Amino acid sequence: MQPTQLLHLTRDDLEGEANLLGLEPAEPSEDGDDLHATLFLDQTVFHPQGGGQPADVGDIALKDAPAHVFRVSEARNRDGVVHHTGSFASAEAKLAFYRAHGVEVRLVVDAAARALHTRLHSAGHLLDVCVRRIGLALLPTKGYHFPNSPFVEYAGKIPAAEREPLIARLQEEVDRLVGAETPFTVRHIDPAELEARCEFVPAHLPPGPVRVVTVQDTEASKGCPCGGTHVACAADLRGLRIERIRVKGKTTRVSYSLPQDAA
Repeated sequence: MQPTQLLHLTRDDLEGEANLLGLEPAEPSEDGDDLHATLFLDQTVFHPQGGGQPADVGDIALKDAPAHVFRVSEARNRDGVVHHTGSFASAEAKLAFYRAHGVEVRLVVDAAARALHTRLHSAGHLLDVCVRRIGLALLPTKGYHFPNSPFVEYAGKIPAAEREPLIARLQEEVDRLVGAETPFTVRHIDPAELEARCEFVPAHLPPGPVRVVTVQDTEASKGCPCGGTHVACAADLRGLRIERIRVKGKTTRVSYSLPQDAA
């Protein structure tokens, strides 16, 4: 299967078109439901789960027969190929899709879910910038930007007596950047420039220009490689709260919360 072109990397469209390259039926469920399947496309507007950000959900319909719909409940990138997993809206839709190899389809991402996931993911980036701005020398190792208790994890430990004061300092910095309506910028950067333009560079990156997201509070701000979706401005993150700092072993977890609907 050919690699899937990820359209969200260069634009924020919630709708688009693609060619249906193939589909793979799922095993029937215990109740006999055989409408589940995985679709493969040449390109997609769906953000596949990754980088701590949940997958987009939405609909895929046959362009020339829009009543026949496939409901996407999950999108995963496996070796460059996005697996759009979900179920057909009806047995008739299933039959129409199986007869439609190579035809054009219409993609529609759930706008509310995308907006929430974008804000949660961007909030994690803003939190990480604030960690550095207050002078914590911690290396981020994991981000979890799902609605149920999002967090960023770091290698390193913070003494128990310092955690509550640090929460207050982090919150103050968050409020400053949000109040200043700090912009988020997305650029594709030559790999040779990454060390100078990023706070840290992961060991394994795809070949070619690298997509770098920066919370641009100063001209000298550095970013980090990222394939997720982002807000244009920190003002969209009003209500972001630092909830707790927890240390387990050699790992520090900073948890945060964000209103489910945009302010």
